[in-house]
Amino acid sequence: MSQTIIIESSEEASNLMGLNLNMYVGTDVIHKKTAKEAIELLTVHPAIDLIITRSSIGEEKSSNLIESFLMEKERSIPLLILGEAKSDYELAEILNDSELKDVVKAAGKALGVTAKMMVEKIVPEYYPVSSSLFLSIDEVNCDIYLRLKKNAGKDLQYLKRIHKGDQFTKEEIQRYISHGEKFFFIPADHRLSFANDYSKKMVAVLGRDDLSNDERIKANENAFNTANENILNFGLSEETVELSNASISSISQTVKDNPSLSKMFDNLLNNKAGYMYQHCQLITHFAYNILSSIDWGSNEQKDKLGFVAFFHDIILTDENLARIRNTKDLNTRNLPQEQKQTVLKHAQMASELLRKFPSAPIGTDVIIKQHHGHPTGMGLPDFVSNQIAPLTMVFIVAEEATDEVITYYEKTEKTIEKDLLIAALKKKFTTAKWQKIITPLESIQL
Repeated sequence: MSQTIIIESSEEASNLMGLNLNMYVGTDVIHKKTAKEAIELLTVHPAIDLIITRSSIGEEKSSNLIESFLMEKERSIPLLILGEAKSDYELAEILNDSELKDVVKAAGKALGVTAKMMVEKIVPEYYPVSSSLFLSIDEVNCDIYLRLKKNAGKDLQYLKRIHKGDQFTKEEIQRYISHGEKFFFIPADHRLSFANDYSKKMVAVLGRDDLSNDERIKANENAFNTANENILNFGLSEETVELSNASISSISQTVKDNPSLSKMFDNLLNNKAGYMYQHCQLITHFAYNILSSIDWGSNEQKDKLGFVAFFHDIILTDENLARIRNTKDLNTRNLPQEQKQTVLKHAQMASELLRKFPSAPIGTDVIIKQHHGHPTGMGLPDFVSNQIAPLTMVFIVAEEATDEVITYYEKTEKTIEKDLLIAALKKKFTTAKWQKIITPLESIQL
């Protein structure tokens, strides 16, 4: 079997790409988060058949580094570059504005797998589901399979491990995860019924008052990811709406249970919470603290911003896109034009989608549209309009504070000190009306 290196910082995106390449092209996939990590492997691994990389990851010019290495070492390995780039490497193909299916097609071509061969492989009978989702439940409404590779990876076999209606424990699921099983597989024709059944079970889990802090955080993340994915895939079904409301309430409860920001952030890190859920939970924390300290703040306002925190980035399914903070950052990413437009329009698109949400708190569609400081919902927060309403201002400050906390930790592996956080916010928001929103955070419990 051929071997392919994927260079992608988002574990979710890398795993999804790897699953499709393995299923449709039949290549064995090695995941690396940076070009530097990939080069370390290439130095000692002689049998790599294909490399797929983002043109850049953060500040790293990933494709340039890989090209330079391959040319210097005279290694003739096909290279697929995702995003805008220029290349002098003769075996490079630049996939600009490409969807996953285009990447799979280009990979097949590079590896000598014809369209006919791929068609014979396609029509998958099973659909992958993240194994971590099963940590919060103890029963499912369909059979669950593991995927095994046979004949040196040339053939795939699906082995039933959990029968419909069987009880299982969190410890059993954790053992599978610890052995590298990041995905379970369900019959593809059960996907919708599984999603609806899982949503109902998670509503019941989130409603329990005996969950430990760790259990609630894991359940919150699973519910958050499931609700957002189901809305995009299946629309606003009754089950998904109920799960979304239960999840928002549970995230609110987590704020109440964790008044100390540093302790809550530690809990998120200890439970290996993903960036998207971290972002939602911390925004809710900051927004609630601000609203508790200003004279016009109320529980109704908290409910509104809890809803907005949950859904504001629903359109950005790729963590790398959700991390983009301004236009300068966007322009350095060398993204396909289609993805750039999604980033620039995501506030407007999310607002239109959530306008249809049954019984959404009044005005939340407007806050979602304006959460980057632009009344039209177009653009990133390079500047903030003076036409923004006070409650939207609270959300914008809460999101900026969240970005500061996460960025500082990723650079230092420490929780930011309060003085540094307040200074960063006041540098960003200089006028008196904005600093009035920031002032309550001077007494926040870090």
